[in-house]
Amino acid sequence: MLLVGALAGRLVPSRWIVPAAPVLHLAAWELGRATVFRMAGPSFGRPSFGTAMGVLLFVAVHVLYALIVAVPLVLGAVAGRAWAHNADAEEPERYNDLLVDVVLAETRRG
Repeated sequence: MLLVGALAGRLVPSRWIVPAAPVLHLAAWELGRATVFRMAGPSFGRPSFGTAMGVLLFVAVHVLYALIVAVPLVLGAVAGRAWAHNADAEEPERYNDLLVDVVLAETRRG
């Protein structure tokens, strides 16, 4: 997701891609999950807020999404915007070192 965010940040010429990237990804994921797969189940089907288990599953799925997907996507979008900003700068090597540091930190963490 870090690479997807970096590409989105690089290709979209607006800073609004930073908050929009995870929102758009989540919307596409939920739309695909609801229309393409159509499987029954407590964690895969439509959310059920009538029971405690339904609420817990909804919260767990979306909190895990935020930790696993949204955070690297936002970091990638920020790095991509920095990449786009520094693309015409006189010192592109400085950004390349930053991108390498970010990618190495992400691979060591995960």
